Amino acid sequence: AGVGHTAIDTVKSTHMLHAVWSMIVFCADTTIFVLAGAIIVEQWLQHSGIWQGSDWGYMVAVYLLLTLIRAVMVGIFSPFFRYCGYGLQPRVCSLSKFVKSMAVVTWGGLRGAVGLALALAVAMDNELRESVKDSTYNERVLLMTAAMVVLTTLVNAALMEKVIGWLGLGGESMSELKLFK
Repeated sequence: AGVGHTAIDTVKSTHMLHAVWSMIVFCADTTIFVLAGAIIVEQWLQHSGIWQGSDWGYMVAVYLLLTLIRAVMVGIFSPFFRYCGYGLQPRVCSLSKFVKSMAVVTWGGLRGAVGLALALAVAMDNELRESVKDSTYNERVLLMTAAMVVLTTLVNAALMEKVIGWLGLGGESMSELKLFK
């Protein structure tokens, strides 16, 4: 695996390191989501008029825009994925399957813990609130970010299995059929 490989190179140590780091990531994600949830509920209760009727339309527009931006970025970086991505090289992955895989990458984009952590930082920044001259700006950024996390969880995550099936990527590959025959 190159740079950063452990000096103790055994299967057992690799598995142990993976398990430890997975637990650390899980704890950090859980902390961010619980903290964001508590702050969002507190903000919502303190400032019940923050979310306006027009914000529902903005929420849908931002969700669609984020999906479009992700598709553009995946398109821009797809040559890198094609020639450096594991199992996506032209010799092992047809162009049709590659394009379908990039559609799955676009649809499956995660916008969770990092976005919430940044939105929490914005929500706590009083200088920003004063500079934009909007007393509810910070809270609205946090609520809109939370809305994006909820939408990507309810829409993207819930429909991922159907998208994979619709694209025909759910079946076994030729290699798997030959290997397990």
